[in-house]
Amino acid sequence: MSIQRKVSLRKWREQATNALKNIIEGSISSVDAIIKWLFFSGKPVDLKQIKPQSPFLLVMGNGPSVRTLLEEYPQGLKKLDVLCVNLAAIAPQFAEIRPRYYLIMDSFVVAENSVLQTLSKEHAEAIRKRAELLWTAMKKVDWKMDLLVPHFWKATRFPEIQRTLPSNIRTIYLNYTPAKGFPAIVYPLWKRNRLSPYTLNVVAYGIYWGLLLRYKKIFLIGVEHDILKRLYIDKENRVWYSMDKMYFYNDPYFKGNVPSSLSYKHYLKAFLRAIGEYEMLKAFADTLKIPIYNLTLSSYIDVFPKLSIKELKGEVGKCFG
Repeated sequence: MSIQRKVSLRKWREQATNALKNIIEGSISSVDAIIKWLFFSGKPVDLKQIKPQSPFLLVMGNGPSVRTLLEEYPQGLKKLDVLCVNLAAIAPQFAEIRPRYYLIMDSFVVAENSVLQTLSKEHAEAIRKRAELLWTAMKKVDWKMDLLVPHFWKATRFPEIQRTLPSNIRTIYLNYTPAKGFPAIVYPLWKRNRLSPYTLNVVAYGIYWGLLLRYKKIFLIGVEHDILKRLYIDKENRVWYSMDKMYFYNDPYFKGNVPSSLSYKHYLKAFLRAIGEYEMLKAFADTLKIPIYNLTLSSYIDVFPKLSIKELKGEVGKCFG
């Protein structure tokens, strides 16, 4: 047998093995998705009660590129529906942003003392103070805003916190029941929020929210996702994480170099998983014919096409003047 024939045969075997592996994994995931839908899924969001005010959604992460938007193109925020995430409300500029939606997936902000006691004293205290800053800022919101939180927060101290928030903030419980599988099975369930995609990062769920509401176009800003650039390992093989200039706001409790109890391998796996989830969202968005553009030019997310704000044209370009 010739060398070329051997190489071709080996390549065919690899392709056949990978195809079989994908079929098996897809079948298992699809069965798992159906079981979740039938027995474990939360109540889907009543999408009829949500009234978008613009055909375009800006999903705003908390990365430093948001500063450029706020300093150079503040008028765009008034003409787009904006979705902020997690701790954005502690930023001094939050009242200028006035988001239409506010999505929180960080359960530490509603953590019970029993959970915080498992952390170091310093870390637990920083989390408590950050949560206090967040909910204090929320009480100052004087515009209509939808607060989006996971459905399982009903079993936390969040309902107690919710009662202290102003009446112009409407809480919407999201059906966060993540599942994957063959598109023919999971896409119809994702579309109706019977299930949801896996979203390791809060920005990913923000994208899914925009797809649920069928926005005409979705834009991302503040999504540097440069976690790998921020890691370093000392001579004792301990992983450290640089928090310097990580957010568009100054975080008073998490700054400088922070030691991590996790391995470098863990961060690599988490990054790959996050990118894989963005790829799934991109494939889902393509079936809905909803384009997603990343306005964060330095972003490590290479799944969506990138545009500078200056390159935006047509109806969207007019929003930024």
